[in-house]
Amino acid sequence: MSFRKKQMRFLLVRNDHIGDMICTTPAFQAIKKQFPKCSIEVVASSCNAPLIEGLSCVDKVHSYEKPSRKPWGISRLKAYWKKLCLFHKIFYRHYDVCIVFRGDYSPSANIFSRFSRARKRIGLGGPQKRGNYTHFISPPAQEHEILYCFTFLKPLGIVYQDEKPSMILDSLKAKRYHFLKGRILCHLSSRLEQ
Repeated sequence: MSFRKKQMRFLLVRNDHIGDMICTTPAFQAIKKQFPKCSIEVVASSCNAPLIEGLSCVDKVHSYEKPSRKPWGISRLKAYWKKLCLFHKIFYRHYDVCIVFRGDYSPSANIFSRFSRARKRIGLGGPQKRGNYTHFISPPAQEHEILYCFTFLKPLGIVYQDEKPSMILDSLKAKRYHFLKGRILCHLSSRLEQ
């Protein structure tokens, strides 16, 4: 398959954490820079999707709620149903390239890759856990998450050229948190209560 095809369609999967999504945005920008006419669609969790909705280098965001974060019962069943509907939708979109940006193995992300039916599927793998990828990336070394994301772009011939992380913050939130301007905030985790 030629990577110089005029209208390539990319499916990029980043369905984990907020900070990881922000660190992946330079890779999104680099893909758009290398393939300006391409279409970039991103699979995101409901937690990290608002950060990239409206980002100029992203054409479409597919968002879903993780069933594991819902209590047992109807709400969890609804989350599973919506996720199945998203798998179905992706199956019929005819992607050229699917990249799963993950530092650890994710069965869910692996299924998104499989359902993309892309001829080029890039993801974390190795001799033991090959998943269903055509190109395998080694587990992360001790490097920044932004640089690690660019290892997934090597099969496309894309290298880091000082792209910067970006996110969308709507004007209401920007006004609400204006008093924090010039301060450094640390968000340790949204999952560990302590």
